[in-house]
Formats: sequence, C-alpha cells, structure tokens
Amino acid sequence: MSQFDSAALPMYDSFTPRADFTPYEHHHAGIDLNQMNPHGAYGQLRSAELNLAVEDAIPDVEFNEIVWKAILGADSEMPAPVRSAFVWTFECTSAK
Repeated sequence: MSQFDSAALPMYDSFTPRADFTPYEHHHAGIDLNQMNPHGAYGQLRSAELNLAVEDAIPDVEFNEIVWKAILGADSEMPAPVRSAFVWTFECTSAK
C-alpha cells in the first residue's frame, strides 16, 4: 500500500445494507485481446529493448510516453507527469 491508500476516502458510501442480486448483462470484449501492435507502431523498437520482466526496471515517464503515443498517435502531446505527496505536520510539545 502507498500514501495514496492512506489518504483515500473511506468507501462507506459504496455499499448498501442489503445485497442487490439483480443479474447483470454480460458484454463480450469489443477488441481482440490477443492483437499485437502493428509493425512500425510508435515506440516498437524502444519497447523491445525495455526489461519488462523486472518491476521498476524501466524509466516510467519514457514507458508512459510510449503507451500514450501508441494509443493516441505519435503526434499527440502527453501531459506532464503529476507527482504528489501527503504530508502531515504536527507540533511536538515536550517538557524541558
């Protein structure tokens, strides 16, 4: 878990006192889940060089840009990464 989990709002409002057993309507996938990127796709050569077998072994911004441009087009502008931290401050009042 991370600081984002710690700062997340509780999910109390996501649940009801009684279960809803209404059946849902299943939809089949609208895309082929086995489809590979076409030859010459954006970032294809660089992606082949990246070590995806080890967690956090690749530059995250570079990989995000490859995915972004592969989906939205090579000329699309990827937004700048957003990083944040939650910091709680407190006053320590110790007797001296």
